[in-house]
Amino acid sequence: MKYYEEKLKEEFMNGWKSADDKPTLKNCYETVISVPGNIFYEWDMAADKVVYDGHTEDIIGFSADEIKGSMKCWMALIHPEDVKCFHEAIKKNTLSEEPVQLEYRIRKKNGDYIYVQDKIRFFTTAHDNHVKMVGFVSDISAFKEQQANKANFLKKTLMEFAHEINNSIGVVFICVKEVKRLFTQFLRVNASVNSKFNTINDTLQALKKLIEENSLFSDKGIRDTLNGSVDELCAGFGNLQKTIDGISGKGANILDYLEDTMNVSLHCKNLIKSLVMFMNQSEPVKTRSKINDVVKEVIALYECQADNRSIDMSCMYTPENPDVLIDVNQIESAVANVINNAFQAIEESEKSSSLTEKQKAGAITVETHLFKERELVEIVIKDSGTGIPKDHMERIFDPFFSKFKKKVGTGIGLSMAYKIVHMHNGTIKAESVVGKGTTVRITLPLAGEEIVVFL
Repeated sequence: MKYYEEKLKEEFMNGWKSADDKPTLKNCYETVISVPGNIFYEWDMAADKVVYDGHTEDIIGFSADEIKGSMKCWMALIHPEDVKCFHEAIKKNTLSEEPVQLEYRIRKKNGDYIYVQDKIRFFTTAHDNHVKMVGFVSDISAFKEQQANKANFLKKTLMEFAHEINNSIGVVFICVKEVKRLFTQFLRVNASVNSKFNTINDTLQALKKLIEENSLFSDKGIRDTLNGSVDELCAGFGNLQKTIDGISGKGANILDYLEDTMNVSLHCKNLIKSLVMFMNQSEPVKTRSKINDVVKEVIALYECQADNRSIDMSCMYTPENPDVLIDVNQIESAVANVINNAFQAIEESEKSSSLTEKQKAGAITVETHLFKERELVEIVIKDSGTGIPKDHMERIFDPFFSKFKKKVGTGIGLSMAYKIVHMHNGTIKAESVVGKGTTVRITLPLAGEEIVVFL
C-alpha cells in the first residue's frame, strides 16, 4: 500500500513541475484562475496595456482578445454609477501595497449587468514606482441575489410588524380620545351633579324626620329599620359625592394625562410612518436637472414659514447652474430635511435667549457652488442655531437620534438625507460650533460622463 501511495505522490508532483524540477509561475497562476472561475487581468499602468486570462467568456461573454488593450475597454463595461468608486479606490491605494477588494456592476456582452468582486493588488519597482496592477474578478451575482432576498424578507417582516403596531397604537389613540371627550363632559355637568346630591341629602333627612314623627309607624322595630335604611342611603350618597368631588378635583391633571397619552400615541405613529418611509426608500430615478432650480423649489416652500417664525432666510446660487444627474424628488427631500433641522435648531436657540419684537430669531443661508475640476456641485445650508456638541457629531445621521431637548420631529430626517445623498454617490457632512450654528455640506457628482484618468 505504501508503494502505491508513494507512486501517486510522485506522479502528482511530476504533473505540476517543469523539466528543471521547479514549479512554474504560469502553472500556479493557471491553477488559481481556473479552479474558482475567475477573470485574471494585469494592467501595465505606465503603458496602459491590459492582458486577460481565465473565464472571461463564461463570466462576461467577451473573449480575452476582444477586451485586451487599453484599460478604457474594461472601464467602458463598468456601470456608470460605479466607475467613480473604482477610480477613487485606485487613486487611494496606489501609494500603498495593501490589497483592495471592490464590488461593482459590469456589463456583459448581451447587455445585462452583473455584480462582480474585484480583488486588486499593486506591484512596485525598486524605486516605489507603481507599474502594474493585478486583479482577480469573480461573479457574485448569485450571492448578491441571495442577500437581496434576505433583505426583502426582513423588510417585509418589519413592515408587517410596523403595520400591526401602528394599528394597535391607533386603537389606543381613539380610545383615549373618546375617554377625554367623555371626561370633559363629566366635568361640565359636575356642578349640577353637586346640587342634585344636596337635594337628595335634604330629601333623605326630611324623610327620616317624617318617619320619626309619623304615628302610623308606632312599631319601634319598623321605625328603626326605616331609619337605618335612610342612614345607609345618606352614607352611600355621601361617599359617592366625595368620590366624584375627588375626581373633579384632579380633573385638570387627568385631562393633561389623557392629552399626553394622545400626543405620545401620535408621536409613535409618526415614528412608525417615518420608519416605513426609511425602509421603503427606493432606488433613485435620475434625470438631468439644474441644481439651482432644484434648490429654489425647496426654498419656495420655506420662505413663508421663515417669515412667520422671524427667521432671516437668504440664498446665493452659483451663476453657472450646472446639470446634475439626480432623482429630483429625493434630493429636494434631502435638502428639506436639513432645512427643517435648521429651523428646529434656531427655535431652540430662541427659547434660551430674550428677543425684542424687531429682532430676528436667527438666520438660514443656502448656497450652491460648482467645482469644475472635481466635477462636483455643492449645496451648503448654514444656520445660526444652538450648534451641535462634539460628542453628538458622530451620531447626527443615525436614525431616530435627536440633539434637541424637546423632540418635535421623528429624529429620522437627517438619516434619510444621508441615505438619499449616498444613493446619488454624493457626500453629506456637518460642521458645527456650539452656540453659533451648524453648516451642512451636500456634494453631488455632475451629470456629465465620467472622465477616465490613468495614473
